[in-house]
Amino acid sequence: MITTVHAGVLPEKSVEKRPKTGQKPIAFFKRKPSDLWPFNRLYRCSITEKQCLILTSALKSNPSHLRELNLSWNQIKNTGLNHLCDVLKDSRCKLERLSLCVCGITDVSSLTQSLTNTKALQFLKEIDLRGNMIGDSKQKLIDVLRDSNCELSL
Repeated sequence: MITTVHAGVLPEKSVEKRPKTGQKPIAFFKRKPSDLWPFNRLYRCSITEKQCLILTSALKSNPSHLRELNLSWNQIKNTGLNHLCDVLKDSRCKLERLSLCVCGITDVSSLTQSLTNTKALQFLKEIDLRGNMIGDSKQKLIDVLRDSNCELSL
């Protein structure tokens, strides 16, 4: 099974997989990795840095099935990105597409380091960071990705 976490359009019948009114978001994120396919609507879900930590914890338990992760338009910021980098550092991670558009990210040093010191770059084909106000750290990321098969969108 290949798990995809992105802004795909799901059939309406999948809506019941979303948290019910009054259900704590944390409980929603504490599902086992094989149940992550309902997360296709994480795009614009108001995920914060703290909730990103919980999501990362769930993903780290078995990252080998995760191929796409789209958390665009969530305010995960630099701290959330740092948590996600823990997934990339896992030798079992085979993530191919990472989309973090408009996430309040200003520093990608942790991402650059994760890609430099792990096997993650062997699998990654796309990183989309458009809409973030990334400062000087983007040049190092560009340099790391230059000789790879990974396309970077800024």
